[in-house]
Amino acid sequence: MKIHYLNCDGKAKLFSFSGHDYKEKTIDGISYMIDGGFDYIRHSITGTLERVEIKDVIKDIRTQFEWGTNYDKDNNLLDKTKFEILENLDTLHIINILSWFTNKLYKRVIKEDIDYDKDDLPIDRHWCIIHEIFIQELKYRLENGKY
Repeated sequence: MKIHYLNCDGKAKLFSFSGHDYKEKTIDGISYMIDGGFDYIRHSITGTLERVEIKDVIKDIRTQFEWGTNYDKDNNLLDKTKFEILENLDTLHIINILSWFTNKLYKRVIKEDIDYDKDDLPIDRHWCIIHEIFIQELKYRLENGKY
């Protein structure tokens, strides 16, 4: 599965992970920006837009991708959403996210969950890419001894 990023003249890779996820970075006085995630692509004229396999840039993605957590490890609702960078998420948390998503998908496929709200979990290209990012993060951890 592929993802876009802005190559900041070989000095950094800049990712946008969702619509209106505007990211900007200044390096050596040059401004770079990217926006749109998987919905659209908007970027500065500085740098080069690249499209590559997620697995080939997971080392960079894991330091920029943020996940919003609404529950603590005991499934208690937090007062506000807590955002964590992917590389800082607990491995068990990632597995639970993937399991939750897979169970939601399964229920829809076999139509067990007749009363689900269609907006509850959009199963779309965006979610598939996020799912792949989590999978590649787990592979990265296994290959690099970072469980």
